[in-house]
Amino acid sequence: LRVPILANANLFLNPDEAFMATHLVESIKSGNFSLYYENMRYHGNFNAYLVLPLFLIMGFTALAFKLPAVLCYGLYVWTFYLLATRYRKDIALTVAIFMVFCPPVILDLSTRNFPHWIVFILGNVLFLLADQIIKNQRSNSKIFLLGLVVGFTIYVYSYSVIYVTTVLIILLLASPSLDSWRGNSSLV
Repeated sequence: LRVPILANANLFLNPDEAFMATHLVESIKSGNFSLYYENMRYHGNFNAYLVLPLFLIMGFTALAFKLPAVLCYGLYVWTFYLLATRYRKDIALTVAIFMVFCPPVILDLSTRNFPHWIVFILGNVLFLLADQIIKNQRSNSKIFLLGLVVGFTIYVYSYSVIYVTTVLIILLLASPSLDSWRGNSSLV
């Protein structure tokens, strides 16, 4: 479905992607790597670093810059499918199929190399980890992994703090010691 867009990647490269690609190409040529884009401190440039292997294989082309977005969208659909099977196994496959054969606007967005797809993937991973922690599979390694994913998600895109806050509220409300916390903090 994405082949026509990828075959004409030069035509579908928007100004934001061109800015990110130019930043990456200049970083490669100068040898100065950074964690953030210039004048854009609200999201890291991890999505651009995913392009590096493809730049080495395919050269500095728009197609090489757009391919990681398609791969990230596929990973997003897969993690969403995993999340859906936790709660509704009967419709999880149908939802995944609808996500693959999506409307044209989502089809176009799924070929844009923005950090949003990475945040969506990490958001699904956060919800999967929170689900495991809530269902009495709590371990130090899962809590550490949750913290690691939280930190990386905020680095990739600062506004993903909405995902993080939602997961932390769910974990707080599902905590077995919530009643004792509420009892200690009651004003009555």
